Amino acid sequence: MTRSRIIARPFCVVADRIPASVKGEVASRLGLSVASVAGTVAPLGAEALLLSDISGETLEQALRQPFTGYVELDGDNDTVDDGVLAALATQCFYLSLTTATAMGMRSAVLVCDALHERGVLSKARRPNIELCLHEAVANALVHGNLGVPSSVKAQPEGYKLFSQLIHDRLEDAAARRRRVEIFARWDDESLVLGVADQGGGFDLACLPAKNDENAPSGRGFLFMRELTTSVNVTDGGRCTSMCFPV
Repeated sequence: MTRSRIIARPFCVVADRIPASVKGEVASRLGLSVASVAGTVAPLGAEALLLSDISGETLEQALRQPFTGYVELDGDNDTVDDGVLAALATQCFYLSLTTATAMGMRSAVLVCDALHERGVLSKARRPNIELCLHEAVANALVHGNLGVPSSVKAQPEGYKLFSQLIHDRLEDAAARRRRVEIFARWDDESLVLGVADQGGGFDLACLPAKNDENAPSGRGFLFMRELTTSVNVTDGGRCTSMCFPV
């Protein structure tokens, strides 16, 4: 049997080439200070892989390579926009996938594998962190990029309708091309994992209260609040950052 081949090329992100206005937009979107975005990348830049024709196997192979970032190329566009470059430049680890690709991936598992291999994530800490990351990625893809609300599940045959809506939205080319970004930063005391989408966002006031286990939606956030040091939601609900002790 022939193994899948990684179709990739390396590139380097140099911070000085990213417009200051873009750095400011990315800082706001990811809940960072402008200074942290401006000063993170070393003079030589952050090394990353541009990926195309991704499968679960090829992404797993790619993530084993010691790059800072991994960016899926749009099939019709062989360039990376400044916003993606600036986001990559702020992180210790960064992955950008289209919705069409990410829906078929075990993204949380693969990212946690990569962080474990980098010595950041211990076996003891992994189950809770992987659960929280899975919830954040699912929210970003389904509720964010595909715009399918949890409230659908409350209707008669709600779960069937929910699945059908996901299938239907994936038929839309614009929705399929929206991106989900998974990023991580860490030091000796903490790991920050974040997930950002390109959906319509949501009203943060709709998040369930900390002890409301009967909330009709947003229960994934209850897991996150219980299992993290802190959860920070920015960009009108399009970016969720979670802090964990290491």
